[in-house]
Amino acid sequence: MLTLALSASAGLLLAASLPAVGFWPLAWGALVPLFLVTRGCRPQMAFAHGWRAGFVFYLVALSWITPTITNYTSIGTPLAFVLLLLMAATAALGIGGVMALVEWLAAAGISRVVAAPLAWVAVEWVRTLFPLPFPWLLLGYSQYSVIPVVQVVDVAGVYGLSALIVFANAAGTE
Repeated sequence: MLTLALSASAGLLLAASLPAVGFWPLAWGALVPLFLVTRGCRPQMAFAHGWRAGFVFYLVALSWITPTITNYTSIGTPLAFVLLLLMAATAALGIGGVMALVEWLAAAGISRVVAAPLAWVAVEWVRTLFPLPFPWLLLGYSQYSVIPVVQVVDVAGVYGLSALIVFANAAGTE
């Protein structure tokens, strides 16, 4: 039950760090509960925890999808909500994959502090590619209003900022 709460809380904290809520400091620790839960897990279990966190994150962060679908199409609210659930479940595969890869690499002796930012950014980048580009909700977007921090984007792009945030989260659990 505690692992369920911790992985779900990571998703909620991530969602609250993004512009819709805009509490940007949360991004710098939002993944800590997830890293604590997955630490030492087999990759399959780490995937499950990561998927759960991702599902909560995307469900909250994409909650605007349901009213948008119902307002601009003839699709009713129940079906629009099912579409949101499917979208969140599919997008959550990426976070599940990140956590599985991080634990797999950690078992091979590669530090989570190194593996996590690289895996996270790789998944964010792949999400933006054809055939189903999904460039929304990148972790670096959470810092859009923090002028000193967002300057990293000038040099490293939004992926560099995402990597820095994930690095800080992973380092907080080492």
